[in-house]
Order: sequence, then structure tokens, then C-alpha cells
Amino acid sequence: MNGDEKMAAGIGTIISIFLAGMLAKGHVVWSGSWTTVAWIVGLLVAAGLALLTAGSIGRTARHRTVVRIDAGTWTDAARHEAGHLAAMKAFGGQDLRARIYPDGSGWASCAMPPNTAPEHDVAVDYAGGYAEGSWHACKGDLAQAEEVLSRVGWFHRDGVERRARAAAQRAVAGGRTNRYRTRLERTGRYR
Repeated sequence: MNGDEKMAAGIGTIISIFLAGMLAKGHVVWSGSWTTVAWIVGLLVAAGLALLTAGSIGRTARHRTVVRIDAGTWTDAARHEAGHLAAMKAFGGQDLRARIYPDGSGWASCAMPPNTAPEHDVAVDYAGGYAEGSWHACKGDLAQAEEVLSRVGWFHRDGVERRARAAAQRAVAGGRTNRYRTRLERTGRYR
């Protein structure tokens, strides 16, 4: 049970105990039928399910794939995809995979944890450009980042983007991408 489910269960329990206590102490005069009781219980169950559903929206499909479609050089593609791999690993990605092709295109993929923060998703998209040192081959990455940002409330969007850029820079800093880049340059694939 995650945090949202615990919160919904707690709220439902508190409301149920409150209503039962009010009925038992006689603060509420009951003149209804058992059908009314069934309606009230059904309403409480529906409210709890609504809270559970609202907390899990957007958390089911967590497989991330970042595709580089703009041509460049083999070395640029290796640096670019290595940046994505480093960010994916930094934010809890499992089963990391990447390929680069002779025309300079490539992709990186992983399975992210179910409750990955939006800034980490966006940071994975930005990491390729930061690692490569150029944004000319990042049209697909930037479009994917914009799609994630569009699901964030307008009030929080700038903060999420700012934190994502900082997280992407930290993820590719200090030679963390070198292991991935070396393997991609040598074989054209990571796993």
C-alpha cells in the first residue's frame, strides 16, 4: 500500500468512525431506512476509490525510451546516449539498454520506478544534450520533456524544469558517463 492508498484508507476510516460515534451517542436522530445507510456507505466507498484513483494517475507506464533521430557522428551519439544512461541510473532506472548506429542515431531505454518524480523524467530527457554538449540532435528529447512538463500544473512547471536541468547536469557530471560512452563507442550497444 503506497502513501496515497494509506491516506485514502485513513480518511475513510475516520469518517466511518465519526458517523458511527455520532449515531451511537444520539447526536444524530436516525429516521431513515437501511437503504439510506447503504447509500451513505456506498458514497464513502466511492470517495475512497476516487482518492485512490487520483493518487495513481500517471504511475502505471514507467518504461522510458529516449530516441535520437537526428544524425550526427558515432562519437556524438555515444556521448548523447551515455548521458541518458547515466541519468536513468541516477534516478533509479533498472534494465538499462542503449544502441547507437553508424548514421549517428540511437536510443536508450530503461524501466523507471513507479513513483518517479516529473523532474527526474525530464532530467533523463535533458541529460543527452548536456552530455553531448550540444542541443542540435535533441529535438525528440526536448519534445518528450515538454510532453512530461505539460502534465505538471502551470504553477509548478518552471520549478520542475529548473530542478530537472540541475539534476541532469549533476547526473552527467564528473565522468559518470565515461563507462557508458566507452562501451557504446566500442560495441555500439549497452546490454
